[in-house]
Amino acid sequence: MWTCDDLRAKARLALTGKYWWAVLWTLVYTLLAGTASSIVSGIFTFVFQIFGTFATLFMEGSSLQETSGSITSRGIPASFFPQFALFTLIFMAMILLMYAGIFAVMFFITFPLSIGYQKWYFDIREGGEGKRVDPLFMAFRKNTYGRMVRGMAWKTLWTFLWALIGAIPIILSSAAAFVFIFSLDIRRTSFGNSEIAVLMILTGIYLVGFILYAFIIMNKYYSYMFTSYLLIDDPSIGYREALKKSIAMSKGQKLHMFFLDLSFIGWWALVVLTCGYGSLFLIPYLRATQTELYFARKAELSQI
Repeated sequence: MWTCDDLRAKARLALTGKYWWAVLWTLVYTLLAGTASSIVSGIFTFVFQIFGTFATLFMEGSSLQETSGSITSRGIPASFFPQFALFTLIFMAMILLMYAGIFAVMFFITFPLSIGYQKWYFDIREGGEGKRVDPLFMAFRKNTYGRMVRGMAWKTLWTFLWALIGAIPIILSSAAAFVFIFSLDIRRTSFGNSEIAVLMILTGIYLVGFILYAFIIMNKYYSYMFTSYLLIDDPSIGYREALKKSIAMSKGQKLHMFFLDLSFIGWWALVVLTCGYGSLFLIPYLRATQTELYFARKAELSQI
């Protein structure tokens, strides 16, 4: 059975003489992934600014028509409603396009880059010098790209579905609390015991729901953690099989995996103190340790 100290010792050994290369490729990976996201965000920020300008002109035009056009019983120009509906539909379409662009960057650029970044740690573990940048782009190869994208998309889909299920108690309790609060007479200076009891029950449901949500997210995070490792390690494995095998590899190990991540809490404190810049020095150590965890589990399962 693997231990935290053993995995971290092996990670340090793998990084010996290659640590600063790891920091460099971490920076390159971060800049590439961040640049792709920034381009998409910049495009949509520009589009939203144009849309905001047209929306302002629309509102000013509607106010000018108030004295000349037909007016409803509420004093609103009759032409306002169809124009407002049109602008609302355009705005919703823009929101959907924005999210589609973000997901496209994530699936087609960020995920393949992250797999290539992980491949670098496979290479140094096998004795590679770590000086070459080409492992970072291994997922973009012709016969590899589609399988990597499908595998990570499949993993993300199941993570999202489980997160959605876990959020149901939070959503329902929050909605019920808002409805209940708005139904109260806010002019009153005090509330009855029954009303306080209802609020306490709704708060309790919310807290229980939040704990359940956190448990589901953590459970699925560790269940699907090895998916990308399997896609790298076995070129013949399919994306469905990779997810199933990851679940099997993490079975009975999730609490130990959590404690392994928790053993880096001191490092994460330094990351916070350095306003996040310290992550450039932590992530190589963390990724190398997680790589050792994958191979430790692979060896343990091969002996069964």
